[in-house]
Formats: sequence, structure tokens, C-alpha cells
Amino acid sequence: MNIEKAVIEFTSNINHAGLNEQIVDERLLYLCLIAVVLINKVEANAHHELLKMLFTQTAKTGEFEDLLNNLEKIKFTKRSYYRLYLELIERLKELDTKKRKYLLNQSSHYLTLDVIEGISRTDAVVIYNHTVQRLQQMNVQDKLSDHFIYQDIPPCFGELASKLVNNGKKHKIYDPYALTGEVSIYYSINRNVELATTETLVQSSPYIIHMLYIAGVENTDCKNSFGLAQQANIEPAMADVALTLLDPTSSKEDEYLQKLDNEPMFSVADGRIIGDTVPAKFKDHAFIQHLLYSIKEGGTAIIFLGKGPLHREIEKCARAYLLENNLVDAVIELPAKLINPRTVSLYALVLKKGRISRNVKFVDGSHCYEATGRVNQLANIDEIYSLYTSEPSVAGKAISKTADEIISNDYLLIPASYLSGYEATENALNLGEIRKELIERAIENDVKLNHIFAELANN
Repeated sequence: MNIEKAVIEFTSNINHAGLNEQIVDERLLYLCLIAVVLINKVEANAHHELLKMLFTQTAKTGEFEDLLNNLEKIKFTKRSYYRLYLELIERLKELDTKKRKYLLNQSSHYLTLDVIEGISRTDAVVIYNHTVQRLQQMNVQDKLSDHFIYQDIPPCFGELASKLVNNGKKHKIYDPYALTGEVSIYYSINRNVELATTETLVQSSPYIIHMLYIAGVENTDCKNSFGLAQQANIEPAMADVALTLLDPTSSKEDEYLQKLDNEPMFSVADGRIIGDTVPAKFKDHAFIQHLLYSIKEGGTAIIFLGKGPLHREIEKCARAYLLENNLVDAVIELPAKLINPRTVSLYALVLKKGRISRNVKFVDGSHCYEATGRVNQLANIDEIYSLYTSEPSVAGKAISKTADEIISNDYLLIPASYLSGYEATENALNLGEIRKELIERAIENDVKLNHIFAELANN
């Protein structure tokens, strides 16, 4: 595959070009250079002459005056490309002249590298991302190994979100939990994004910025910060679309079947999280409310999350807030194993501000996948979108329920509860009691077994 050949080429050449990937500034410089090269190919070699000057004249003199003059004359299709070149020049200036010239000379063949001819934006993002992952693995014996394991978030979440939003105009997006940014990046490939704002606690913002540039975003604001900080790091109503992928939390009820009187609740100083609705042990709904804080009236928030927040008794108040304020537009069940073989079924929770209809669409998209080895790949996104927009229902696959019906069903937001004809009331309560009793029996058996093992050990 040409994508992997390009990754190996870029990964292997960093040392040949005189740089050390273990030095962060040198790694960032090299990846900035790679980003510029990839964008040129995505834009059908539109910046060929500028890159040619970089790899020839600048490589000979080590100076940037002519390059900067030509940079000002080019009408870039995206303003972000201009900023990327400026970043590259500033990083190159940090090298001494000899090292700078050597790097550019050793990288000049990128201008005509066959394996990146005709690549798409998606291809370019994957090449950049995989190169980053290999270069960051400092302690791996062979970073060029054919058996290198990538830690990828698949593009399907961003692609599905872009389909569900269906916004062809320039707009602003926000992701408060962008560990590596893939949801925003793949969303942006398919939409006209004016500004992408992300927050992450890991030191990945420079790489996210480069990938957002490759994806075609006009402007970026990528912060190394925590989305649920006591004071928000963003202004309210700053985005048209907010989206994120949350790590699925356990949906087991265990001792959480009933909310305890002394249950600690999560709160923030600026009040954007509604008081006494979010348990401290599960922060999914804190992110949900934070996303709602971030979007404008008429805006959309899409959260990919596990089953727990949609049905846990302890989060009923949080679901009540969403339903009673007419914020829930749809809940879509997705296939299992989309990220790795252990990933449970995820759900797309679609929220909208300023809704008129009080109906909520429940969609079963769990069948929309292709098995690819040990993981599943989301397929038939158009079918999921069709089910999402269908009126009023499709037997066994999509159904609309009023907010009042959902409220009377214990605020449950799981599609199967409605598509399968499941009724909460007596049956749900009985199932809960049975589950609780089984857990209690299991605990009693564990205690008895521990006593037996202790006695055997003493004998």
C-alpha cells in the first residue's frame, strides 16, 4: 500500500536528514515539513514552485528572504497553509545554517515522491498520523517494523458526525476531549470548517494543528487544557457544532442501582454544569452539558459514548435535564468493536438547541458494519443517515418517541428499549431487583470461598 510506503519513507529519512526524533523541537520541525509536502499533493501540486524554491535556493543559501517574498504573493486556498509555511520557516531558523541546508537537501526528493502522488486528504492525514506514531516510539527496537501497531481512532466517528450535521456552510466546531483529535479532523475533511477548537491534556496539540491544516480547516485553536476545568477555557455559544468521543464507562449498576443520599456530585465554579445532576464517579454528562454550553442557539452537539449514561439510575437527573429542556434529537446505536476488539457498542447522542419538535428519534445502526479481522468497520453511513431522517419510523430499525413517552419510561435513552417494545414500569423494576439480588449472592459466595481458601492455607 502506498500509504504505508510513504510512512516508512518519512520515518526512515528523519535521521538521514540529520535530525533526531527524540528531540521534540527537531521532531516538530520535521513533521511540519512533512505537513507542507502532503498539503501540496492534496492541492494537486499547487505549491510546487514554492517548495521547489525551499528545496533548491533556500537549501543552497540557508536564507529565507526570497522564499518569504514569494510566500506573500501566493493566493492560498486556505489561510492556514500560509500559517503553516510561516511555522516551518520559524522552526528552520532555529537550526544552524549547515544543519538547515543539509535537512533541505536530504528531503528535496519529497517534491517528486511517487507514493504520495494523487493522495486524498484522508490519505494525507493517515500518513502524517502514522509517521507521528512511529517517530514518537523512542524505545521501540524497530520503528520501521512491518508489525508496528498503530493506536488509531477510526475516521468513522467524524464521518458520521459530518453526515448527521449536514452543514454545507462555513462553521465553527469544538471538541473538549480531543486526545489525538481524530473526530474533529475527519469531520473537517468532509465539511467547511472555519475554526476548529480543541482541548486535550496530552501534549498532542501541535500534531492536531498540523492534521487539521491537512484536513482543510481555515483556523485552529488547539489548547493543552481540561474541558471540565472549574472555569471554562472557551466562551459560551462559541461553536456551531460540538462533538467528542468519550471513553465508555462501565454500565454495570452494582451498588449504583440507587443514588445514595451522600453520593458526591460533580460541579464547576462557573455553573455551566447543572447542580446535583452529574455524579462525580461518572463525568459523561458533565461533558454533555459542557458541549451544550459551547454551542449556539440552533447548534448541534454529537457525543459518542457508551451505554451507561443513557440508562444508569444514578444519572437519571442528568437525562431528565436533557429531555425536559427538549435537547435530545436522536440516539443511534452503533456496532461493537469499532475501536478495538474489546470496545462495547457505542452510541451517538445527538443534541440540538432550539428544537421545535418534541420527538426523539431512536435508531439501531448496530448492523451497519463490515468485519475486518478482530475489529469492525462502520459501514453504510448513508443508511444510518436515512434512518435518522426517516419519518416516522422503520420497523425494527428506527422509531420516534415523544419526550413525554421517554420520561414516563424512566428517562431511558437506549434505542433497544423502544425498538424492541420494551416497557419500563414493573418489568424494569423486577429486572433491577433480580440483578441486585444476583450481585448480593455473588458477593456472599466470594466471602464464603475466601474463608474456605484461608482455612485450606492454614491447614
